[in-house]
Amino acid sequence: MGALKATAEALREQSIILKGGKMLLSMNQPDGFDCPGCAWPDPKHTSSFEFCENGAKALAFEATSCRVTREFFAAHTVSELERKSDYWLEERGRLTGPMRYDAASNRYLPISWEDAFALIGRELRALNSPDEAEFYTSGRTSNEAAFLYQLFVRRFGTNNFPDCSSMCHESTSVGLPESIGIGKGTVILDDFTHADAIFVIGQNPALVTLRPGALREMHWHPNADEWQYYIKGKARIGVFNTGPNVLTMDFNAGDIGYVKRNYGHYAQNVGDTDMQFIAVFRASRYEEISLSDWLTHTPPALVAQHLNVDEAVINAWLSDTPVAVPE
Repeated sequence: MGALKATAEALREQSIILKGGKMLLSMNQPDGFDCPGCAWPDPKHTSSFEFCENGAKALAFEATSCRVTREFFAAHTVSELERKSDYWLEERGRLTGPMRYDAASNRYLPISWEDAFALIGRELRALNSPDEAEFYTSGRTSNEAAFLYQLFVRRFGTNNFPDCSSMCHESTSVGLPESIGIGKGTVILDDFTHADAIFVIGQNPALVTLRPGALREMHWHPNADEWQYYIKGKARIGVFNTGPNVLTMDFNAGDIGYVKRNYGHYAQNVGDTDMQFIAVFRASRYEEISLSDWLTHTPPALVAQHLNVDEAVINAWLSDTPVAVPE
């Protein structure tokens, strides 16, 4: 429920509730478009909702109805804008026309498309060699626009394209071609089911196995969100947050789960075979607080009074039980 609420809030903030909702139904679909947020592999058989919370936010920023007009630039110098955060600048919206920097006023001033192209042409023709120019393009440029852009630059006589991937994704654009011959991942979700070994690098993973009928007690992680990939079996996950609100969902092999940091949750094997999933945390170490550990390290009299149970019951609860151990 938290992710759905955050998605709706992101669409509302950009004033695209109806437009954005329709676009989300086409994102990562066979006849739709890829998510602009990341390169997570697509499943072989898609559902109606093939996006995560961050993907929905990325789409909301792309399709925003907010606009940055010439009046905005007239009110702010470039020095003022440099002191603003990236988030604040993103929230202003999309440009409505070409602008050029004016050193005298330290502002971006509007310029017509004709004058903009004429200015670019004069600068390019004044170069001694086409290789003196670098043609930067944002990673948010559409594939169609980027294709036409590179045709123009190569016709001009150079292939200097230091785009965003050269800066943000060097390990992908350079490292992968040297290793596997292609600059992008080739994995699909179904590969996880058939792989003999899975190596997660740069994250903090935990392998969780539950026997049929077993229950992983209520716990929470204070230092990181939890991403789950279900390898086999049938799981039932309950997630609690302050409110109080609770969401219970069933997961099967190949499904992906997500639990926000500090949200209490439990896992239950509701199948007749072993249930197993990988839990991944973006943190330098694994941290967990279990309900029983929390209660047994609270003064027994206080717990007994609030839960209306005998202290003997509390003393029988397990404490200091290792929950994450190396295999």
